Amino acid sequence: MMRAGSLLLLLVLASCAESPVRGGVGAGSLPHYKVLASIAPGGELTADVTLTLPPGTFMEGDFILGRRFALQPVETSPRAEVRVEPTDQPLDGLHGIHVRFDDATAAQARQVTVRFRYSGPIFANEKQDRLGYTPDAIEMALELMWLPYVSELNRRFTVDAELQGIAPDMVVVAQGDVRHEGDRVYVHRSVGDFDFAWVAVRGLKVVQEPGIEFYARDLADPLVQVLRKHSLAAAHFHQQWFGPLPGGPIRLAVVPRGVGGAYARVGYTIIADGKKPGEPPSELNELSRAATVAHEFAHAWWSPADPFSEDYWLAESIAQYASWRYIEATFGTEKLYTDLQKAREAIKDAGPVLGHGRASRLVLYTKTPLLLKDLEQQIGRERLDVVLVKLSRHPPRKTQEFLDALRGVAGDQAAADFEAALRAG
Repeated sequence: MMRAGSLLLLLVLASCAESPVRGGVGAGSLPHYKVLASIAPGGELTADVTLTLPPGTFMEGDFILGRRFALQPVETSPRAEVRVEPTDQPLDGLHGIHVRFDDATAAQARQVTVRFRYSGPIFANEKQDRLGYTPDAIEMALELMWLPYVSELNRRFTVDAELQGIAPDMVVVAQGDVRHEGDRVYVHRSVGDFDFAWVAVRGLKVVQEPGIEFYARDLADPLVQVLRKHSLAAAHFHQQWFGPLPGGPIRLAVVPRGVGGAYARVGYTIIADGKKPGEPPSELNELSRAATVAHEFAHAWWSPADPFSEDYWLAESIAQYASWRYIEATFGTEKLYTDLQKAREAIKDAGPVLGHGRASRLVLYTKTPLLLKDLEQQIGRERLDVVLVKLSRHPPRKTQEFLDALRGVAGDQAAADFEAALRAG
């Protein structure tokens, strides 16, 4: 769950479509990125990225990349027309890269490659103090628009990467298999996800538990101890509910950053330590921290919906509902329901979930999870859990998929009532 700006709300996604992630099955049908990247002192990125699309997966190619990067001519196989123009959609300050193959039918029938070469500063602008480059910490994710992403930002892909310029004494955390040799890092990820996110931090220590790798600089820090405690407990809770984590183990890293919140990918969660130079640490609220961990971990099962669409509640609201269930199991029903009563007062004028594009933060994180609690009361927790477990194996991208699963378990009236509640102001 992000705390700083609309773009950061994108970063709470994580991927769990069964075909690309469970045991690597189906991964060959996903787009694959080969990333050769070098980071120079000061944060200058030079990249050579080849995207391979297996036969039958080619779509009319629209890609986006940060406009601060100088982009060389794009190479394609087979031959294609490539047009590059500035765009501020869906985010500000981008190259819009449009690829149109001369013979689209032939391109559908064969493997397609698109090669991007570019260089420029990692930092998006002077105010970009959340992710990026410092001498002691490099943190890369979609927010920086440092890769040529498919403009459909929830498109999953696999990765092989060679990252140069990462000091040997930096500890690298990423999804998949990570190997650090000298100043080079090699990453192989067969799990499908919408991003290639990673951090490299000096002084990180790791504690390995069954199914969990926990990274932090100071393992004795009170915040770190709370996060570690609930990472173990929440991982167990969710896997007991939804099944084994796709693409495990879970890796959680507490990074040295005074701003921003948390975000997740498949089995990969980043949480800022929130420490600002010269300022005392904020009060430690264990329940709030536990809720953050549980929410982010839940995104391993809930995420594929388009982040710019009305269907985005399928990612955020279900993850929030799952987090509430963890809080209830850990801290007790009384505490949860006291907080939920306060939440109901806040959503009286929140607006509808469906019918107006992507919903507001209040709708995503409060109103819709409360609608799920109401649905639980209407059809019973056991039947709602049947719906969620079924969907967790093939996470829905569209609201209709949720409604169909609900109809199959609880009947037409329950599905109609819930859709009406989603559309009600």
